Amino acid sequence: MTLLSDLKQVINDRTVAIVCMGQSLEDFEKHATELAKLDLCWVTIGRYWLVEPLLKKHGIKLEVVLDYSAGLRDFKDRFEAFDGLCFHREPYNFSKGKNTLYAFLMVCIQNNIRDVVLFGADGYHDTGFAYYDKFEGKVEKYYEGQREQHEKEVREFNEYFPKERENTIITNVSPNSKYTVFERVKYDVYIANSTDKRKS
Repeated sequence: MTLLSDLKQVINDRTVAIVCMGQSLEDFEKHATELAKLDLCWVTIGRYWLVEPLLKKHGIKLEVVLDYSAGLRDFKDRFEAFDGLCFHREPYNFSKGKNTLYAFLMVCIQNNIRDVVLFGADGYHDTGFAYYDKFEGKVEKYYEGQREQHEKEVREFNEYFPKERENTIITNVSPNSKYTVFERVKYDVYIANSTDKRKS
């Protein structure tokens, strides 16, 4: 089997839930009990060991990790130890300079994954640190030029990401996200809509 066929098997026609590390994950914790009841395939990007404790605390199993950059090769042993599918970006790097979220969403679109939902995909860190730093007990400040680079990446994401996606619905549960190319909703709206789908 190929990595792509393994991914499809893991997803198994479920909604793909991608957990990013923006500060809006604070709201995720408030709704995690309700989210745990939904039939979602849980995915995160990069340092999964910083997100997995949050999910486990609420009975959510992380199933797919996106191992995305050369900078994380120092953590090779951690990725190899992950109890799930480790999906490497390189074979599916659709656009140099775009981020891993972009690349993986393109994989979902090109393989007709029906529904994708994003959590913590804020596209900014206005306070100068990301939510996941709480797990490391430190505050990560922008280094020189990083904020400008990050803002440029988000602008390019919104500019180049496909607007027409008739077979894939992408919802961003971060109403103030700078990723404006997706529908942005609040947690209670997403949960209510998902619950209604289960009942129908």
